Amino acid sequence: MDQNQNFLSGMPGPQIDPNQIQTGVQGMLKQTAQLGGPALTLFGQLQDRRSTRMADIAQALGTALGTEHPDVVALNQYAATVENLKGQIDQRIGRQTSWPKPRPTEWVVFGTVTDADGKGASNVTVRVYDAERKFDELLGETTTDEFGDFYLAYNQRKLKKVGDEAPDLFLMVTDADGKTIYNSAEAVRFAVGRSEYFAIRLAAKKSRTRRKKGS
Repeated sequence: MDQNQNFLSGMPGPQIDPNQIQTGVQGMLKQTAQLGGPALTLFGQLQDRRSTRMADIAQALGTALGTEHPDVVALNQYAATVENLKGQIDQRIGRQTSWPKPRPTEWVVFGTVTDADGKGASNVTVRVYDAERKFDELLGETTTDEFGDFYLAYNQRKLKKVGDEAPDLFLMVTDADGKTIYNSAEAVRFAVGRSEYFAIRLAAKKSRTRRKKGS
């Protein structure tokens, strides 16, 4: 749809890019997940109202312009995307509330591992390290669930550096065969907080081409 196309009454029409919406969804989920369940609940309620408003506008425009009009189609697509986002938020709230609450002396690392298509990568191992100058310290490891989510709590006593009040984290992900499929050692998070969220997107698997005989 032409980005300069206007709505009825001269109001600017929506500029919808599905890839940008998906990127925005992941970013918003990351920010709200760091704040915990209450923030996610509020964010979900806002998206619910937004979806309803977009659907009402689309219905009104459909009556005036017809359901096949590009503006109406775009609004319906946008409303469906927001509704899908609300569903993702509801699922995440349900999963986060099932996680154990960290104790006062514990630090928490949690997040989601997705494949190149954005689907949850289940049953992969996530290892959490505190970056050191000589030998990196393994703080713990866990396995992703069916949605690709993971949660790890580690005790402050694991921080062995003298005067180390906050770890410098990086993550390593391995598949069921023990092959490393993700490593953030080149992007260490320094002096992290007690709760850190990671949204990990795995690279696409390289397809192998058979070598022809005689070549």
